[in-house]
Amino acid sequence: MTLAEALPVENVALDWMAPDKMSAVIKIAHLLKHDERMLNWRSFYDALLKREREATTCMGSGLAVPHARGDFVNDMAMGLVRWTPAVLDDDSQQVDVRYMIVVAFPIWMAADYLRLVGALVRVFKDATFRSELDATTHPGDLVKSLIGKIR
Repeated sequence: MTLAEALPVENVALDWMAPDKMSAVIKIAHLLKHDERMLNWRSFYDALLKREREATTCMGSGLAVPHARGDFVNDMAMGLVRWTPAVLDDDSQQVDVRYMIVVAFPIWMAADYLRLVGALVRVFKDATFRSELDATTHPGDLVKSLIGKIR
C-alpha cells in the first residue's frame, strides 16, 4: 500500500477550522464517509472516537494521526486536513495541531499502517518541508509533495 493509493486528493481539505482537537477529529472523520473502501462508516466513526478518547494521537511537529482499525473498511483509507488556525491538542493543552491525517485500516494491514505513518512522522519533522506544505494552495499539490517526499 502506498500513500498515493491510500490518500486520494478527494480526501484532502485545506484551511478548515475547528475550535478544539476532538471537534477536528469529528470533522475529519466525515472525509471518509463516502470513500469507496469504507464498508461501515458508523462503526469506523465510533471506533475512531473511542480510540481518540483513550490516548492522544499527536505525533509532534504539528501532526496528529487519529486512526481506527477494524472490519469496517476493506483497504486502507486516509484523509488529510490542514487546519487554519492550528487546533490545540485537548490532552496536552500545549501542542498545536496544524495537520491531521485520519486513517481507517483493516486489522490485516497493521504493518502497512505503521510503515506509512512512520514515514509521515519523519517528513513532518522537517520544518522547511512543513513550510512548503503551509504555502500549498491546492490539495493535489499537497498530496504530490507528500508522495514525492516519502518515496
